[in-house]
Amino acid sequence: MPYGRKLKLKSKKLLGTSAALALVLAFSLIMISSFTSPDNVLHLEPGFFSSGQSVPSHPKDMIYLYPNRNDTNVDGSPSVGFHSHWPNLADQNTSTYDTLTESNTNPSATHTLVPNGETGTEQLYPNPAEKPNWECCNESDDDTSYVFLNKTNTWKMDLYNLEEPPVIEGAIINYVEVCVTVKLHLLSNSTYGIVVPMLYSPSWSLPAQQGSTFNVYSDGYVNFSSRWDRNPDTLESWNWSDLEDLQAGVRLRIPKGPDAELRCTFVWVVVNYTVPNYELDLELQWTNVPLTASNSNLCIRTGNFTSNENISVWYWSNGAWRGIISNLQNNTWNNASLKIDSSTLTIRFKGNSENLDRVQDSWEIALAVLVLDYVPPAVSPYFEMFLIAFLLGSGNQPSSSSAALIIGAVTVVSVFGLVVSRFYISGEAASFRRRRLKQLEEARKRIRRALEDVGDGGAS
Repeated sequence: MPYGRKLKLKSKKLLGTSAALALVLAFSLIMISSFTSPDNVLHLEPGFFSSGQSVPSHPKDMIYLYPNRNDTNVDGSPSVGFHSHWPNLADQNTSTYDTLTESNTNPSATHTLVPNGETGTEQLYPNPAEKPNWECCNESDDDTSYVFLNKTNTWKMDLYNLEEPPVIEGAIINYVEVCVTVKLHLLSNSTYGIVVPMLYSPSWSLPAQQGSTFNVYSDGYVNFSSRWDRNPDTLESWNWSDLEDLQAGVRLRIPKGPDAELRCTFVWVVVNYTVPNYELDLELQWTNVPLTASNSNLCIRTGNFTSNENISVWYWSNGAWRGIISNLQNNTWNNASLKIDSSTLTIRFKGNSENLDRVQDSWEIALAVLVLDYVPPAVSPYFEMFLIAFLLGSGNQPSSSSAALIIGAVTVVSVFGLVVSRFYISGEAASFRRRRLKQLEEARKRIRRALEDVGDGGAS
């Protein structure tokens, strides 16, 4: 074939290849523009945050991330308080709330009341005989002093006045427990005793209240007890005034012979109470947070608060808590800027009155969202890398047809890389991004190998 004709055909082929490359490049630019334009991005309506939606008319570089964990412990101290339903913090419906409630951090304590006088009920027999019944039962001294029953098939009961109880400021009575120490003397195989702790107050409209019934088989002293969580007369929680006239005692019976004695050496009342101190310290966490944000803002929508106690918001940074909102306002948006220095962001809600707080408070939180001005790369780094590698290939450029195929593949890979970079949101989307980046890296290696394979100039 004449050289001029061959050159003309080669020029036409090169022109066709160039046209194809131009079309691929134009398509790539259209795709890049499409995926970074304001018409296909996350959107914020007034008062509502959403994640993962494509709604028009909002700046292209703003994304909204919801919290996805509430079981963290970044400072090594356990959380205090509780959520009603923490996923509501990621629900754009601001009429649903996660109610944060304080919990008590103080342990319970006890106060013991012992007999200090007789009542009108004295049916058991004292030992020593010269001692009053109550004095035989106001300390645990085994057989030194006790009251006893030695008749079969007969119920007998003693009740004793108790010491005056203290009035402990702010204390809540959890329960009142009557305890007795009893043994069966002259034990035989066919004999056992029955013991019942008793509780009474002259102010009640009820008779003396029986606790649980216990059988006694042992020849040694054994403790038995019955507990009342509420005042049996009012069925309300105990008040300290309920204890002022309280009486306690024991009821005994020997069902059948042979002869035996049931002995009670000690009767006492345990008042279990708590002086509460209510606190709140609850963590909330975001993961897979992008670090390429020019601005980061935490936005919290609140509902009703039950009291005047303030609640603050902190975030964990460089191993310490840093305050960002000192006093959340109710029924409004509360916004604050913060510096993101990690792909994991942890905040905490903390009550501001944590010392001698006797009131259990709660706060309604409708939504917590992290708003980022995210700046994606203007041109895909994959496109830049492969294009430069191709152009700087020295004298080992592939043929025009091979180059067209390779650059087309590089462009498509670049477009997908840019899309994946733009599609950076929390949760499943972030996992999707990591998988896609791994696939892109594998594609990059395959294309590099292809460039090396055609590095000898290819067929003309």
